[in-house]
Amino acid sequence: EKRVKQYDSFIKSIQNDPIVLVDDKTTSATFSAPLLTMDDPTKNILQSQEDPTKTYLDLNKRMVQGYLDAVNNDGPEKLNMSANTYKQSKKYLEETKDKIDTALLAYTDTAKPLLAQG
Repeated sequence: EKRVKQYDSFIKSIQNDPIVLVDDKTTSATFSAPLLTMDDPTKNILQSQEDPTKTYLDLNKRMVQGYLDAVNNDGPEKLNMSANTYKQSKKYLEETKDKIDTALLAYTDTAKPLLAQG
């Protein structure tokens, strides 16, 4: 158990302490951090992560290719489609595949994505 022997000086030290709130005085503090800078460990972690857009494109490429393979390997009768629906579906899947392939061209470079430099 601790006891304060010089109570008056103790109270004065608390009242004069700029960090402690006494007598309904208010204080404010501001914390700041650089917005676009990061330390090396954080940068390394971020650079090692998969790009979510590329992951999304890769997934959809596999799905579209699977549907396109089914359309190319099976005719409209086997897929229970009319000739017109079959033709439109095949055209749509081919165009979608081309768009995904075009978007994936942005990821052919093996360099890591750029991060804001501090």
